[in-house]
This record gives sequence, C-alpha cells and structure tokens, in this order.
Amino acid sequence: MYLTHIPFGMSLHRGAVAVGRDRSTVAYACHLIKDRRDDPKVDDMLDQLEPALWTAPAPRLFLAREAA
Repeated sequence: MYLTHIPFGMSLHRGAVAVGRDRSTVAYACHLIKDRRDDPKVDDMLDQLEPALWTAPAPRLFLAREAA
C-alpha cells in the first residue's frame, strides 16, 4: 500500500480499491511504513523495491472473454 501511494503517487482511495481495503487503512499503513523508514534496513529495502517496481512489466489483466 505504501509503494502504491508514495512512489507511484496513487491516491489513498485508488490504492484502497486496488487492495480491497478502506482508505483509512491505506493511510494508516503508509504512516507505519514512513515511521519504519528510520530503520536503515527498512529504508534500504524500500529504496531497492521502488526502482524494481518502476521497471517491472505492466500486469496483464485477466479478461473473462479470454478464458472462454
């Protein structure tokens, strides 16, 4: 949830819809991770994840008609 909101700039509402949660849950999760970035290990891990997500291929959405 943090990675959808901060590096990708997705709104809290859109991030909540994407993960099937309430907007307030996403906001709470983002605050928790932001506080944990004070830990160098967590900060380093997130610094590595962000560029990996930017370079990952876009997900292919499953369409019902493709299954037929």
